[in-house]
Amino acid sequence: MNIIDVEDAIYDLEQAPYTYDNAAELASLYIIQAHMSKEGITGTTAVIQEEVEDILPAYRQYCQVKRQYQCHEVTEQAVVEALRIVGEEIRDLFNLIYSGTDMGKERKILHNIVETLKEDLDKKSKNC
Repeated sequence: MNIIDVEDAIYDLEQAPYTYDNAAELASLYIIQAHMSKEGITGTTAVIQEEVEDILPAYRQYCQVKRQYQCHEVTEQAVVEALRIVGEEIRDLFNLIYSGTDMGKERKILHNIVETLKEDLDKKSKNC
């Protein structure tokens, strides 16, 4: 069990009808969530800053490799690997932001962002 699993369970229970069992389970999950994120928002903010600083260099590296590919200097695999690294950095940041949420409304916004991105990508891939 990781913090994301706990927060997903919290989100699901917050959306469910309020019952005694749900309230008891939510209380337990809130305690687990607090314990798992001991650093609190201040510690998370510092880690988020580090993640943000990882994204730009990875993206710049991807752009450089892409240019090299267009000049026939590197293989397609090099481009794919560079883009995979960018994606990992973005995913790490997103997961970190998600783990810092403590309200269902925050998590719902993040879920909506993911859904919107997926819809946008689906539309673009249909136009290709």
